Amino acid sequence: MELNEMLEVSILLDYYSELLSDRQKEYLLEHFEGDLSLSEIGKKYNVTRQAVYDNIRRGIKILRDYE
Repeated sequence: MELNEMLEVSILLDYYSELLSDRQKEYLLEHFEGDLSLSEIGKKYNVTRQAVYDNIRRGIKILRDYE
């Protein structure tokens, strides 16, 4: 993901994070603000890296749709 895309997602997250599911919000915040990798998030929440990736991608799509 490019820097511009990361910045866009961070801004959208600030505005619309309350409209996401709790899990999506947690994963997005951990990844973009906490700078954790997908594997680190997966270990923290005891889920697979793929589950984290899917939730983050879905959350980003939802944020962009709100915009």
